[in-house]
Amino acid sequence: MSKFAKTAGMIAFCARAAILAATAAATIFQHGISATYMPNAAHITIIPWGDFFSNALLLALAGILCFRKKGDTRNRALIALYFHILAAFLFWNPMTASVSMMLASTKGAAYIAAKSVLASTTSSLTYMFHIAGNAGFYMAAGSMIATPNDAPGGTLSANASEKSRARLVLYSGLLGFLGIDRFYAGKIATGIAKIFLALFGIASVVLSCSIQQFPFMLKFLPFIGYIIKQLADSLGSSLMKAPEAAGALSSALSELSTETLVLILMALPYIPIIVLGTADFVRAVLGKTRDSEGKPISAW
Repeated sequence: MSKFAKTAGMIAFCARAAILAATAAATIFQHGISATYMPNAAHITIIPWGDFFSNALLLALAGILCFRKKGDTRNRALIALYFHILAAFLFWNPMTASVSMMLASTKGAAYIAAKSVLASTTSSLTYMFHIAGNAGFYMAAGSMIATPNDAPGGTLSANASEKSRARLVLYSGLLGFLGIDRFYAGKIATGIAKIFLALFGIASVVLSCSIQQFPFMLKFLPFIGYIIKQLADSLGSSLMKAPEAAGALSSALSELSTETLVLILMALPYIPIIVLGTADFVRAVLGKTRDSEGKPISAW
């Protein structure tokens, strides 16, 4: 690991630690701050668990870059960089902010005011640290990827695939949700499956937005439970209790609030997308992915 990469990683680590400390300070003193700017919200306490968790995760990733001595630096940097980008996608995307404000709106104007004051205070304290932390992390990871501690190109063994691991890593990290990495490896069927999974995720966002804008669509929820019940009936005697469970699910679906339904519809499809995409990326980085002929794609 070069001195440049280590210094940049230490900057990222210290900046992320400062963000956590500033967020904790803003949370502790939020009542006094709210009393100054929004007196009607001074009695409300908000703990930004999302900010604490996301920044703790990024702090751990920066620590992995800085303090881990063993292993391939290029592989470690690629995996840490992937999870850094994934965390940004999960915690700071527009849909997350919209859902957060939608849920806050159900708790009244005072809660929204308190949340806004805390968010503004935290942003003011941590703005420059976010820039330094992200820049330091990306520079450290980039340096470790460009100048790894192993042989730059590796050797192509007799049983290894002729496909490039570098291309596979890029396809998996940037276009993996569309199955491009599977197509490159020659696995057409699973690539098509990943495309359908991505389309299902897009459809869930459209549907959740439609339900939010057109609440009358909630009346069609019991139909989902009816389909599940019919499927359960077709399974035979081994699932005798399934119809009752499906009926209970139908009733539960019909009683869901709009906010809860939107959360479920937006989050559910992304679980398999994220899990599958992460597994594919890690396998690509480690050279464990095999092509259509069963040969490992291991040569950079």
